[in-house]
This record gives sequence, structure tokens and C-alpha cells, in this order.
Amino acid sequence: MYTYDRKLLFSVPELKTRGWTSSGISKFSPEPDDMRPNPRFSSAGGPMKFYLISRVEALERTPEFQKWLSKSNQRKTAALRTVETKEQKLLDYVDEIEIEVPSLTPEELINRAVAHYNEHWAGTGKFAHVLDSPEFLVRIQVNYLRHELTRTASRRNSGQKPEHTRPA
Repeated sequence: MYTYDRKLLFSVPELKTRGWTSSGISKFSPEPDDMRPNPRFSSAGGPMKFYLISRVEALERTPEFQKWLSKSNQRKTAALRTVETKEQKLLDYVDEIEIEVPSLTPEELINRAVAHYNEHWAGTGKFAHVLDSPEFLVRIQVNYLRHELTRTASRRNSGQKPEHTRPA
């Protein structure tokens, strides 16, 4: 049924645990030695590819593969450092954010939300009132909180309002 006994083969995930990447597989061994249907995910995009262990190990001993593997590991290390740097910058930024949560009564929140809505939609014919439906009032309260109370510290300190977009 299959060309080789499974014990003689590496699957793609097994190659990747050995340091291979998809591009490395394409470069050094583009044609698999055996292919089999995926038993778990029959519609996963084609058969599973397998490579003879003896051929893989012979490829791994070549100077060309060793050079490629070294450079691949260097790229992985550099990429990891880049991600760590970006993560640290994000954490530093988050540490600087000051969160201020005002204490509002339900009536104050509704009044502010209605005023915010009316200011935002001025001149369009849309108008909110404190006696509108509870569903509508909840929606504009959430919008008010999102738009007006979640500005970044830099925008809060500068007095700059967030940009609003209106549907065309």
C-alpha cells in the first residue's frame, strides 16, 4: 500500500523538531519519499509528506545543510530578539498609561452620553433624548465611554479628542 514502513520515515512535524523549516524542506528535499492521507484531518489540504530517515540524516551531515541550519538558527534568534524588544516596548508603554475611572451616577452617564451623541451627530438630523428607548440609551452610553473615557494619556493631556468617523 505504501512505499516505505512508517518507522523508516520522518513526517514534516518531526523534521521541524530537528531544526528544519518549510523553506529548508523545499530547498533540500522538495519531493517527499512517501505520502499518505491524513488520518485525523482528511480535508486538511492534501496528503501528509514523509521523508526517509536515512536520506534526511545524510542531508543533515552535508556542509551546505550545516551552513543553512546555522543561518536559519541565527535568523530565528534575531527574530526572537525583535519580538522580545517589541514586547518590552509595549509593556513599557502600558506601564506609563494612567487609568482614570470617573464615578458617575446613572443619570450623569445618560446625560453625558446624550450630549455626546448630539454633539457628534449635530447637523445630521439625528438626535438623542434621555427618554429614548433603554436599548438605544445603553448603546450610546457604551459609545460615550469608549470614545470619551478611553483616550490615551497623551490625548487626555493635550485636550485632543479622538477622531470620529461618520458613515457616508
